[in-house]
Formats: sequence, structure tokens, C-alpha cells
Amino acid sequence: MQEWADSLFYLDPREHLAPLLIEDDTEQSEGSHICCYGMVPDVPIKLVGDMRDLQSRINPSLPYQMFTISEYYQYFMVKLPDGNIFAQINELACKGIAESQKVASIECMAFVDTKLLQHVFSHAKKPGEATLKVEVNFYGSVDDAELVGDKLCSEKMFLQDPEHGVENIEYRNPHVIQFPGVEEPNSSSANNGFQSTKVKSSQALVNGVNDHNHVISSIYQSLVRSRDLDTRKPGNMVQTALLPHQAKAVSFMMQREQGPTPPEFSLWSQERNVLTALYRHRITGAESSDCPDELGGGILADDMGMGKTLTTLALITETLPLAHSWFQDIPAGSSKALSRATLVIVPSTCKYVHLFSLLRSLSAWTDLATVIMNSWEAQIALHIDKSINTGKYYGKDRNSKVNEYLDLDIVFTTYHTIAYSMNKQDSLVFRIKWFRIILDEAHMIRRRETTLYQAASQLSAANRWCLTATPIQNHLEDLGSLLAFLRISELEHKAAFRKHIILPFSDDVTAALKKVALLLDSICLRRTQELLYLPQVSERHHYIELQESERRQYDRTLEDMACIIKGRASIASEKRNGFGIFQAQLQLRLLCNHGTFQKPFRINDHRDKKAEREDFLYSLGGNAQITCSLCGIPIPAFDLLGVSDSYSHPCGHKLCQECILQNDEAGGAFPENSFLTRPCPLCKSTIETSHCPDIQSFPEELDDDHFNREGYSSKMNALIQDLEKSPSGTKSIVFSCWTRTLDLVSVHLRQQKIPFQRIDGGQVLSQRQASMDRFVKYKEYPVLLMSTGVGAFGLNLTAASHVYIMEPQWNPSVESQAIGRVARLGQNKEVTVVHYIVRGTVEVKMHSQQIRKLELAKVGFQEK
Repeated sequence: MQEWADSLFYLDPREHLAPLLIEDDTEQSEGSHICCYGMVPDVPIKLVGDMRDLQSRINPSLPYQMFTISEYYQYFMVKLPDGNIFAQINELACKGIAESQKVASIECMAFVDTKLLQHVFSHAKKPGEATLKVEVNFYGSVDDAELVGDKLCSEKMFLQDPEHGVENIEYRNPHVIQFPGVEEPNSSSANNGFQSTKVKSSQALVNGVNDHNHVISSIYQSLVRSRDLDTRKPGNMVQTALLPHQAKAVSFMMQREQGPTPPEFSLWSQERNVLTALYRHRITGAESSDCPDELGGGILADDMGMGKTLTTLALITETLPLAHSWFQDIPAGSSKALSRATLVIVPSTCKYVHLFSLLRSLSAWTDLATVIMNSWEAQIALHIDKSINTGKYYGKDRNSKVNEYLDLDIVFTTYHTIAYSMNKQDSLVFRIKWFRIILDEAHMIRRRETTLYQAASQLSAANRWCLTATPIQNHLEDLGSLLAFLRISELEHKAAFRKHIILPFSDDVTAALKKVALLLDSICLRRTQELLYLPQVSERHHYIELQESERRQYDRTLEDMACIIKGRASIASEKRNGFGIFQAQLQLRLLCNHGTFQKPFRINDHRDKKAEREDFLYSLGGNAQITCSLCGIPIPAFDLLGVSDSYSHPCGHKLCQECILQNDEAGGAFPENSFLTRPCPLCKSTIETSHCPDIQSFPEELDDDHFNREGYSSKMNALIQDLEKSPSGTKSIVFSCWTRTLDLVSVHLRQQKIPFQRIDGGQVLSQRQASMDRFVKYKEYPVLLMSTGVGAFGLNLTAASHVYIMEPQWNPSVESQAIGRVARLGQNKEVTVVHYIVRGTVEVKMHSQQIRKLELAKVGFQEK
């Protein structure tokens, strides 16, 4: 009976594609057979009709559901196997499907995980709430693959490896980068099945990532706490009117600190029996005869750029009288001094450097960690009454008298300061019980084994808050670390969190999602930028044709790359030479930017390790981190880009700025002598290098090792033309992930007498800030050149309204974060974003490559 039911509901993609499979042997070309082009993930759909009826029409015993897609009056509908309409595809996706059908006869099929679908059925109370995301496979003739791929690419729909619906059908993805005569690691054919065993294991990891994204998306979509919050008007100390979403956030935060907690958002339910009242935990089932205290803080998880800092400052000012009262009520026998202050802990975004950076002048480093503190203080100066008292727990004088920190309103410190101070006997910050602790960018403590988490957890406070746009960043365990810091009863211990939150996903996804949604609705508030009604962001792709000389060099390089890869295919060769598909694609991408300025690549020549390192780090994404060799604290990976390769004897140890300062016995700036030596605090090896100046200068001429003195770049010319056509007074930012590309842009700007400022990973934060200030304040500087990753960290770029992205990114999150610094709260102009793509090159196919593609492509990246 079960087999009969499965066969009734199962839809064979070959049957659906039957019209496409009919071939005329007399006219059909040899390669013109049907294949799967790939899968477009996360296509939004809205269910249509009665939820109970729709639920009765799916087969709950199947792991996933398969649907056909048909056009109805310019819209595309998802259809059940019985032909009835199930859902409507959103307008943008409809446009992409329609455009691809204009150039070829294609068919589409949709797939969705059954458990996620059941979750939507159980949560959707209104028709408008019944939304989810599905995977859509595209099928058609092999001959039409490139045409369909180009159309989908133009509509920002990028094909990934399909997870379903490819049995016994050839897979031919037009968005996969290929080299002549070189088989892709994940290529497949109809003869050998969809994937090799090796690729299946990699794909299993990919599927896990996709499942994770679906889970997180489902959780966020089901949150409802923000719907019924009051709009709280702040007192006179806040001199700027709060936006409605900020006023509601203040209301939520005061509920979490002072109560009362609305019953529907409480983690405890009251159950009465004949004898006494009983309280039961709604997630763990734990029982208590006393009413549990659920107050004490939570998570503010609004999107980046929604004004979380001002919201938090409004909370602080609103509760100053309560903090005073709490401060005066000192409990008898207390081992800690009480401070009415809110302790704000910020990332220091310190420079992540090799040991030889110890030898740099410290005068350029002194203000590194204070930059983000200063941004908070700037918000205070702009929005808050001057009567508020602030202080800092940072620098050499931080272990001063306790009394200096007891009667302040706000005290600023950094994660690295408290981590370094954790085991110090005289560490003041741990001898105080603070009225409130606020973790800015709280995902910094997402791993329990790190020093950052351990230090933050040992601090004592009456109220605790986490500010982060990503409370669940990589794993659900990330949320568990935040709960432990917040001291959420019954779930703060790792074993309990795993038992009641993580493990249920292996049994019943719907029930597990309900638990996480209940938990987050109780302690967390999350809204997206859609509430802000920001000025529109207009994006366009500027497709560029290479000139004949550029095309000849590109094609020749493509052939050379294929020969080099095939000649070094053995594992032993890869380990010796460290050259593979990753480096080959890099050479082609650099050519797209530099044209004939780029010197022809030769395998025996000096490789551009700087460009390889930049590209690799950008591919990891904006949140990539590396660990300090001394204290184990994670540091943003982009800060590694400023490290030079020119030193002959670095020991390889990497230190965060806090450890550099703590281990500098001499202190102060270094003398202006030619060479300096200093022992590594870990291995005691001696490093010798020349003194580095405080102010970084950028080259006015091209590097002869990598560039020809004369050449032509179609992409550079297109950029200059776009900049010159910009309206007078427009501020523009040019992003590239390679500093050598910024060097070439600089030369072209100087030739055209266009003034500019520049920020990249080779600068310390004080230098970046100085360049930013000049760009913002002076109309004489209409252009800012910026490394893509640097633009994704901590800078507000709303002075600009035009953004130019010089090349596609392996990981689009880096690019979107950088753009998000321009299109955010405070932007009052329409934002124009231009993406440059060179036709007929690796750039066209790169759109579909996400971070998981890099993991396969970087096999040859063996630089030590």
C-alpha cells in the first residue's frame, strides 16, 4: 500500500519533460539532447488556497515534494502532481523564467523539503503568511545551455548544483567555470550518474549549508514579537526623535528588564491544580513551584544600519533613575562593588599582524581600538544630552581605582581588553557588578571555547544585552553561546541547549522550529531594513567587450592555464607547485580588470601571492576570522591583508593589537633608525626590518613586476567614462578586492585629473578614518577607492550615492555588506550600484559561484 501511495505522488521529471525528449533522428544534431542546467535556490513562493486542502494533497512520507511550474497570465504557478495550483512564484523570479523561455524551450520543476513545508502549514494563520522558498530546476536542450544561462544571469538568477530531479539526466551547468580539456571536479554525465562519490561527500556538506539557511530563514519569518509593541517616546535626554521601529525596540528592551512579560512570550506557563500553582517551562518541561524570574536583558537583532546604537542609548537614558536606585541599594556582604554604569563592550577591530608588525611605530596604532568607541561617543554627542557621564576601561591606566567607575553612566571597553584582563589578579572590570552590560557585535562570543566568550561570561551585571544582526551566524550553537551569556535559565548550559534545541531537529523539524521561534520571540527582537523605507537602490550590470589585443591575451592565457593544470594534475605536483584551478581563475579575473597592462603569466615567474591572498580571504566572506597566536582571540581576516611579504625571516606568529601593546616592553614610538630588532614573545626568534612610516603612500606609477608601462584596459576606460558622466557633486565609491586593481584605477584617475581618496587593508584604522574624513568633508574629493572587505567593516559610507563594483566576488556577502554601508539609515539619496562584467570571460560564469564552489576550486592553494 505504501509503495502504491508513493508511486501515486511521485513525479518523474522525465515524464514531465516528455515533450522535450521527442527527437527527430533525421534533423536532431548530435549534441541536441535534454539536460538539467542546474538549480536556482531560494525562490520565494506564496501558497494559494485552503491550507488544509493543500496539506492533504502532499505525501508526508516523502523527504521532499516535487512540483511542476506553468505560466498563467504572465505569472508562473507551482502545480501539484494532480494538476491543481499549489502556489504562486514571486514577480522577480517569474521575470527570470519568462526571459529564459524567450530564447529556448525550457521546463522548470520546484522542490521543497517536506518538513519545512509542514512547518509552514502549521504556522500560517493567514493566507499572506503562507510563504516559503523552494529550489527550481531548469531543463532544456544542451544546445541552449549558454543562452539560458546568460538570460538567467541577466536577471540575477544563478544556477547551482541541483539536489533533486537529475536521475539519469545529464547535468550541464552554463554557470560553471570550465577550462579547455580540463574536467571540473564536480562534472558529470548521463553515463556516470549525477555525481561521483567524492563530489557526493562535498555535496552533502553543501546540502547541510542549504538546510541550515532554510531553517534560519524559517525561524526568522515566524517571529511575531515586534507586531504588538508600544511606541515609547524617550525622555528629554534623547534630543533626536526616534524612528517608530527604534521606539518599539526601547519598549521591548524595557519589558525584558523591568517586566511585565506578556504571557504569550513567556517561556513559563502557569498550570493550576488542586493544591498549588505550578510553573512549567514551555521548551524543556522543567517545573517550578515559584514564579521564575525571566527579566534581565535579551538580544536586539535588527539588521545592520537600523540604528541599534541610538536605540541602546535611549534605553540607557530612560533607565538612569532606576540605575541610581539600584546603585544605592548595596546588598550586605557583597564581594563586588556596584556600579550604576552600563558597560559597553565593542570590537577593537585591531590590526591582525605578523610579528614584524611589532616593529612599526606605535604612534599609528594608539587609537586603533578607540575608533569604534569614538563612534559611540559621536552618537552620544549628536543625539544625547551633554549631562551624561562616560568613561573608558582601556589602555595602560585601566587598572586604576574602582571608585572611578562606580558613578558613571556609561563605560566603554573592548572584547580584547576584558579577555586579556580575565586572569589578572588586579583586573578591575571583574571586581565590579555593573547595572548593565551590552555586547556590541555580540556574535564575537559565538564560540564557547574562545577567550572572548569566557571573559564576557565571567563579568557580573544585573542586566545583559547582545546587539547583533546575526544571532545565528553559522550554527544554532551560536545562539546557545548568547543564551549562556544572558543567563537564560534552563537553556544556558551547553548540554541542555543541545538536548532541547539542537537534537529535536533530527526527529521533528516542525516541532523543533516551533521551539526556537518560541525562544527567540521571548528574548529577541529582530526587524529588517524593509521597515526603514530607504531610498531605492538601483543596480545595473555594465557588460564590457574586450578589445582585440585584450581578447588575444585572454584566450592565450586561458589555453596556457589549461596546459599548466593538466601538466600538474598529480597530487605530488600540486603540493610542490601550489598551482591549481584557483590560481588559474585568478589570472583570468585579473586580466579582465587590467587588460594588456597585465603582464603575461608564466608559471616559473614570481607569482602574485598578494593577489592570491586577497582573493582567498575575500572568498571567505565578511565574517571570516583568524586567531591570534598568543591569546587565541579571533580577529577579522581582512586585517591580514596589510601584512607584507617582503620580510625574510618572519616566524609566522600572528598577534592582535592588544597582545602587541601588552608585550611591548619598551613602549612608545620606535626611533627613526633604519633597522630594528625585537624578539617574538612566543618563540623568541629575532625579526629585523626597517621602520615603517605612520602615513602610507600609494604608488603613482605601476609596479613593473606585475604591470606593463603601456597597455589598454576596457574596464578601466568604462569606469572613467561612468565617473565623468556622474552628476556634479556626486560622491562615488569604487570597490575592488585587489589592491593592484586599485593601483591601476589610481593611475587612470590621475591621468584624468580626478581627485580621490583611498582606503585599503594596508592601512591602520587611524589612516582609514583620516581618508574617510577627507572624502566626506571636502567636495574636492568626489571619488573614494576602497578594498571591498575593508568597506564591509564598521564604516558608514552614506556620503556616497554611486557605487562601482570592479569585479564579481566569489562570496557575494562581502559585496552586499559593502553596499549596505552606503544604503543604510542616514542615506537620503537614491543609490546607484554598477557591476562591471566582461563578456565571454570567467566573470560571466562567476555569478553562480558561491563559497562552496571555492572550497572545490581552491584545491591547489597551498601557500604556507
